[in-house]
Amino acid sequence: MIKVRKYDDLKECIAAYFECDVDEIPSQEGMWYWSDADGTRHSWTMDDALSHIMKKNCWSWVDDKEIIHIWYAPEVERYTLISVLAHELGHIERPYHRDRFAEEQKAAKYERVAETAMDIARDLLEGKNG
Repeated sequence: MIKVRKYDDLKECIAAYFECDVDEIPSQEGMWYWSDADGTRHSWTMDDALSHIMKKNCWSWVDDKEIIHIWYAPEVERYTLISVLAHELGHIERPYHRDRFAEEQKAAKYERVAETAMDIARDLLEGKNG
């Protein structure tokens, strides 16, 4: 059974990720690195990452391959929430890659599968496919 810890506040979720108090979150000078499903590597400043998170209204991370920690705003779109959760489920699945980009690429593939399934389901329900 996968455990989920929901946060009502984004800063609390980020502080839990950094294992610090909310008022001790690292400065905005750091970088966030990630890779998409096709292996393209990306890096964002902390400001860019936080801006992206606020636009998505959702952010999550996995703790020791056991607990999904998640924050989402009340106005988050269901599609986005499912996509983010699928990404985290990708991190939970083995094997775990020590290279951060390979690990992010693996998780992004799960995200892509979920998004494709949601797109197909929407089209089927709207009579656009099949």
